[in-house]
Amino acid sequence: MKKFVTILLTIVASIWLGYLFLLTGLLGFLASKYVAGKSSGEKGRIGSIIIPFRRWAIHLHHWLYSLGLMGLSSAIGLYLLSPTVTYGILGGSVFQGIYCYNDWHIIAISRYKTERKRPESRRERQIKRSVASLNKPVPRRRVAKAGDRGTTSAVWPALG
Repeated sequence: MKKFVTILLTIVASIWLGYLFLLTGLLGFLASKYVAGKSSGEKGRIGSIIIPFRRWAIHLHHWLYSLGLMGLSSAIGLYLLSPTVTYGILGGSVFQGIYCYNDWHIIAISRYKTERKRPESRRERQIKRSVASLNKPVPRRRVAKAGDRGTTSAVWPALG
């Protein structure tokens, strides 16, 4: 069903916006497919843009900054050859980023789940050390046997 809707929307877009938009959209889709990772979480030929912000890692997906570039291009009137070509290439990149990945909507990720644990406080380290000292095994005393040198049982077996 997903493929049928995609094909239908592509046909409608090509009729409505023209063949140049369709071709440049396909070019943007294929370029993004080539540069981006094969599936969600895989590193592509060009690294992702991840901005650390407090306890979050903000992942700027390629579809998100392509969408931003489309808005910026429209706002300042700067285009690559023509508006149709610009919107086609960037629109194809946006489409590829949303269509091909199942994590396209995840932008803010907790840094402590992905990178490392939260740093321990001084109090937590003290508690951990005291618990570790309580869990140490108690050294067992050696039981003296008859015949041992320097023990009372060697001299008086009845006391051992």
